[in-house]
Amino acid sequence: MSILYELKNIEYFFDEKRVLSIDNLILEENKIIGFFGPNGSGKSTLFSILSFICKPENGEIIVDENIKKSVVMLPQNPYLLKRTVFENIAYGLKIRGESVDLKSKVEEALSLVGLDKNFSNRKWNQLSGGEAQRVALASRLILKPKVLILDEPTVGLDPKQVIEIRELIKSFKKDHTVILSSHILSEVSQICEKVIIIDKGEIVAVDTP
Repeated sequence: MSILYELKNIEYFFDEKRVLSIDNLILEENKIIGFFGPNGSGKSTLFSILSFICKPENGEIIVDENIKKSVVMLPQNPYLLKRTVFENIAYGLKIRGESVDLKSKVEEALSLVGLDKNFSNRKWNQLSGGEAQRVALASRLILKPKVLILDEPTVGLDPKQVIEIRELIKSFKKDHTVILSSHILSEVSQICEKVIIIDKGEIVAVDTP
């Protein structure tokens, strides 16, 4: 299995308090990798580093430069533009200056998350929680990322929606490396091939479910 990321001696501080301290961590390609830990354990901070939104104060991240350009993250409670579903999903491509064949690309992204193409005409405030989460996922998948980082992807959803999102995530493995976080152990156990336990900013254990 090819190495995707290698983290060495990573430290991150917030208000002079060390909130992340990782001596060594290897993440492989083409897997669903889960980070499990309580709220405040450092999962979101680590994901911001893995998605290159922020940089650690100390340490080294070894990763292929091409991978850096193909990482997308879905944060907790993702924000939707106050526009149509189409505009939300197409937004990333428009920012990139890619405007060719947007309609078919949006429809393909909707299909990937199990939504009918007619959803593209709905407004942001006409969506249920589960539908909004799928639209947010579609807005990332349309960018064709190699790495999909999902921070607490089922938080705030009802039980039926949680099951649906979990099944969706499993289906992404064939085309993406998926890195997700959860504070629910059964969730990472059911979805992931590798589980990393993090607490107080440190890696406690790395193993299979």
